[in-house]
Amino acid sequence: MSNSAIEIKRQIMKSILSSPDSSRIPSVRELADRFSASTRTIHKVIRQLQKDDVIESRGRKGSFVKPLAKRVSRSKRIAILSTYEYAYERDSEKNSYPENVLNSLHKSFLEHGYEAEYFSVANLDVLTLRDSLAKMKLSGIVLMEVCNPLLITELRELYTPMISMDYNACFFGISSVYFSNSWGVFDATKHLLKMGHKNICLFNHRWQKNIAQSPIYDPIDEDRLHGYLIAMKDAKLPPIVIDSEGPTPTAVKNGLLRMLASNPKPTAFIFIKNYTVGYAMKELAELGYRIPEDISIISVDSSDTLVEGRKITYVWVDSEGMGKLGADALVSEIRRQASAPQRIELETKLVLGDSTRAV
Repeated sequence: MSNSAIEIKRQIMKSILSSPDSSRIPSVRELADRFSASTRTIHKVIRQLQKDDVIESRGRKGSFVKPLAKRVSRSKRIAILSTYEYAYERDSEKNSYPENVLNSLHKSFLEHGYEAEYFSVANLDVLTLRDSLAKMKLSGIVLMEVCNPLLITELRELYTPMISMDYNACFFGISSVYFSNSWGVFDATKHLLKMGHKNICLFNHRWQKNIAQSPIYDPIDEDRLHGYLIAMKDAKLPPIVIDSEGPTPTAVKNGLLRMLASNPKPTAFIFIKNYTVGYAMKELAELGYRIPEDISIISVDSSDTLVEGRKITYVWVDSEGMGKLGADALVSEIRRQASAPQRIELETKLVLGDSTRAV
């Protein structure tokens, strides 16, 4: 189908999904006039919708929305598409991100009568993945941190209910459940400012994900950076940002050495990736810095409250709650209880530990 036919099909589908069963579809001529298209293009769209088992022809009476009960029954399966390459094991004892979110999704879907299946989107190309999912006749699709616009656009052509987790895809017309990442880091920065810190360094790491064989930078990093910059601007203080070369101990060490050699050197660090905190605290101890006497530390969405034997101050996110909310929202769409995309932004909370002090 041409791009114009695809767009017309999308518009007709949007109208159908909000129409009651057995509603009459406008005639070919009416649709051609509405979309300023040729009748040939409209005929192609109608044939495709019939092939998709969404509408049915009733001879001279015209085409009608096919009742749900008469459509090809979909399986009770839901696909969870994730950017993580490892094989997710549902019985994993880990309680860290993303296992806690995925476990919550699985549990909630089971309670609703659906079985969820995990897929990694790291190495499959867009069209192969789309076609494979189409053959499965899925009830729904979960996009777990899938921030590839091309992939999302192609998956929309399946006309399968979808929910985006930890990424705001509402502008694609997809319901989304995500955290207020900007506010979380803003709150953390404000806390350090109130404690008298002026030289606060944001330890950034631009994480490049491989999604459908395409390298994509994680937009969450930009959201967190934005929250920090606003707080520092409000305080009329210059921002101190370091972009780590990677999440490895060597990269964290090099970043810390560069910052600690600067003048003035930071008195506090905010780590936007929780897995870099352990490396940093170990390296600071080897360099002779005490926490929090010499350096204050805050971690974002840390899964462990104890790092290197110390209870750290961190920005908490309810990962398990996000999983349940996402499952409930998707099931509502599957059962046609919700017609418009839902936007669910979850709050964060700063949990105080003993890794920060006033100066």
